[in-house]
Amino acid sequence: MYRIRRARKSDNQALIELEQQSLLDLGQKLVCIEHGPDFFNQSRLQAHPHFLVAEEKGRLVAVIAGAWYDTLVRGKPHRLLYVHRERVHTGHQRKGLGRALALELFRRLKRWNVQTPYWYISPDNERSIAFGGMSPALATAVRLHLQTGLRPEKPQKTRLVPRDEIKTLVGLFNSTQAGKELFKPYTAASLNKRLSRLPDYGWRNIYGLFDSSELTAAVGIWDQGKSVRVTTTDKASGHKAVVRRLAVADYGFLPGREGDLAVLLREASVRARKMNRLEVVVSIPAASRLPGLLADLQPRLDRLSLFIPGLSTEYTGNDVSGNDVWVDPIYL
Repeated sequence: MYRIRRARKSDNQALIELEQQSLLDLGQKLVCIEHGPDFFNQSRLQAHPHFLVAEEKGRLVAVIAGAWYDTLVRGKPHRLLYVHRERVHTGHQRKGLGRALALELFRRLKRWNVQTPYWYISPDNERSIAFGGMSPALATAVRLHLQTGLRPEKPQKTRLVPRDEIKTLVGLFNSTQAGKELFKPYTAASLNKRLSRLPDYGWRNIYGLFDSSELTAAVGIWDQGKSVRVTTTDKASGHKAVVRRLAVADYGFLPGREGDLAVLLREASVRARKMNRLEVVVSIPAASRLPGLLADLQPRLDRLSLFIPGLSTEYTGNDVSGNDVWVDPIYL
């Protein structure tokens, strides 16, 4: 008999060990995503996080984590629950526990008028895609991974963006991400709130490139590697690769100035090397020029399928499969 309850701070170590024991099978590789040493750290950046665990005879055997927030799909407002973590111990899989956790989490969140949950799932993760019959995907998100690099020889006019530039910053972020699925335009108040939840991502993490006094591009850099480690094991060779990353939590640039964003990302890669982070990752549109502009940083693209089961019927015949998607790493 399983008991489902809210996660507690005292569950921290048991939750870390559960992630280590519950690998993601992505076809030719196994992936372990560990959140530690503080399992709950990333959730403190989120607006409305919720964790449920399942235990059997006092032993924690499964967890589901999600966060709800207001966003836009096809330009319409929706209150969605993003389920960003669900792990079930190997010995307790295929017993309906994962489904029971998901249903219970959504049931509890209906009091806040949450409409439906959604997931990002790797196209290679056939088991998770089959879970709940979530097919087809509503859209595909693209992420760019950059290796760490050396500082460019030519100095650039980059600096921290001051708080009194917030209206300019909001305009830059909103115009760049306009029309992307799951992006809701910021206001000065909502951006300030986002940048004040935790010191891990605040005003001291917003860097800009200026032409005279004009802000032409800006990035918000979050040290995801502080609390997330990704270990990938190749099934054939047994080779393991361990990565901690810097993530671009926000970015924007003036029309025609994508090259300025590339400058900021190149400097982020330098920062990453100094912090012992192996990658910088950023969500990009399918037609982005960034991979070509940053070819020396060995760009690698990966794709995530976006599943929103509760909206798939609504958008049948008028879907968003060709649209770009904003992947917010704070929720991912």
